[in-house]
Formats: sequence, structure tokens, C-alpha cells
Amino acid sequence: MTYIRNAATRPELTYAPGTALGRRIRARDGNCRFPNCQVSARLCDIDHTTPFDRNRPENGGLTVESNLACLCRRHHRLKTDGSWTVRQTGAGKLEWTTPRGEIIRTEPEGAAIELTHNHIREMQHSLPSGCSPNSPTTSRTPST
Repeated sequence: MTYIRNAATRPELTYAPGTALGRRIRARDGNCRFPNCQVSARLCDIDHTTPFDRNRPENGGLTVESNLACLCRRHHRLKTDGSWTVRQTGAGKLEWTTPRGEIIRTEPEGAAIELTHNHIREMQHSLPSGCSPNSPTTSRTPST
């Protein structure tokens, strides 16, 4: 039997992010992602970097982590009115273009990012000498 998932129930095709995705974006970003803004992410809107297409959501602007960022209301409006433009460049990094054409890059500063960096550092320090996190792994079966 084949089940076909209704497009209307796909979370990436709805405007508002679900609770878990919203928490993940706020934890990743920490603050408003506009350059030098320190408004806490918990007080920000979660904005679609590429605008959500309400008439045809499947055409782009999906509600996914790689298309969402926290913006305080003031900076959300600046982006929406086209004074500043922004694009996501991967791993939560944003590239802003000022009205003068200057490029400013911002990176997430939330607890989720710090935890990820700390986890990677801890893993690197706990590896035996001569091993790297990218080395292939082997498993051994204890002899009986």
C-alpha cells in the first residue's frame, strides 16, 4: 500500500515554523541577526530570508532552518521594505547588503552554536594521538 503525504501538512510549506524549529532557530541565533543588534532572539520575529510564497509555497521561501533567522521587529521591517537585503550562506551565516552596496556578514551567536563548538573541541581533545575526527572508524568484537 502506498501513502501519499498531503502537501498542506508538510511543515516546510506552512508559514509559521513549528515549536521545535522555532526553538532551534532562537537557540542558534541568540540575538537579532542584523549587524550589531543585541535584541534577544526570544523577543524577535523568526523571518524567512527568502520570502515565503503564500500562494504557492512549493515555489520557494520554505520554512526550513536554512531559510530562517531571528530579526527584531525594527530590522525585520528594514529587510522587508528592501532597504537592506540578506541571504543565507550556510550554517546559519548571513550576508547583508547595505543600501550603499556594502557587504556585512553575521554569524549565529546562540547557545546552540557554543555547545556545538565546545562538543567538537572536547571530541578533538579526547581522541587518542594520531586519530582525527575524520579518520575512518573500526570496531572490534571481543574474543570469547
